[in-house]
Amino acid sequence: MNRILFTAEEIGTALPVADARARHLLRILKVEAGSCVAVGVIDGPVGNATVRAVTENAIELDFVLGDDSGPPLLPITCLLGHPRPIVLRRVLRDFSAVGVGRIVVCGTELGERSYLKSRLWSADGWRRCLIEGAEQAGATSLPRLHTARSVEHGLHLLDQMHAGDTATCLFFDEAAEPQAGTDHGFPARAEPPLLYAIGSERGWTDGERALFHDRGWRTVGLGPRVLRVETAAVAAAVMCAAMCRRPGATANSGSSA
Repeated sequence: MNRILFTAEEIGTALPVADARARHLLRILKVEAGSCVAVGVIDGPVGNATVRAVTENAIELDFVLGDDSGPPLLPITCLLGHPRPIVLRRVLRDFSAVGVGRIVVCGTELGERSYLKSRLWSADGWRRCLIEGAEQAGATSLPRLHTARSVEHGLHLLDQMHAGDTATCLFFDEAAEPQAGTDHGFPARAEPPLLYAIGSERGWTDGERALFHDRGWRTVGLGPRVLRVETAAVAAAVMCAAMCRRPGATANSGSSA
């Protein structure tokens, strides 16, 4: 946790010692009166907070926030086949840390239908994962997160979100032969926004592959080794982030929901 995040409503209020952020301050950072820590407002500015006092029940902080909002989100959207909820938690944290601008989590033909009804979605656990990732990155902006009942529904959402955009669309599929180009089928140069798709643990069906191919998505891969979903998803995000930062690429922050 390299920056502790608060909601706008929490600024100026005491932080209860039972709060996970207070436990981090006390047990890991070992703050005391006069200590200074990096803070930020979710989707807002960054700054610092000085510990005014540590009582039996709370930590009292004096906030000084600036105009800077920290590292921006990247113009990257990931269409992710819904993995097991415990895996998705890790992926969401890492996506937020990398700065993926938008995430669409979709049901797949080979995936478990019950995943979209897990407690991760009903109890806002997904938001906590995004906040933890941003705190790790020292950022404040959270990726915009959407769910879709199927791959077709997810692609329809992307069509609406990026209507009029000339997007680079990359379809990660370990079972398909990549198109000619650079290593593993990646284009030599990619203009943002970048859209990429990663399947769940059981991969894609031929019908789902056809949906991407019919839309002209470029087939790419990560090499001959079979990777875990969380490894492949984050590796692809980092590769896309690198492409966004290449000379000539236009960097834009992620769109809001």
